[in-house]
Amino acid sequence: MFGDESIERANELKFECDAIKKSILKSAENLHLDPSHLADELIKAFIKVNQHYHHQDHAENDVKAH
Repeated sequence: MFGDESIERANELKFECDAIKKSILKSAENLHLDPSHLADELIKAFIKVNQHYHHQDHAENDVKAH
């Protein structure tokens, strides 16, 4: 069951990343910025934040398990 939840969450995050990237590209286009570079940098930051919270969740689960 946990594996299914992980896959579902990964799919949700991918969908969120794709939606954010589309929004960023449109905003960058409107501001006459280099959209692909801006989008890539913001997506990298978004992924780092998600990884931070993912690791934090695992640490909390480890504490609860003991």
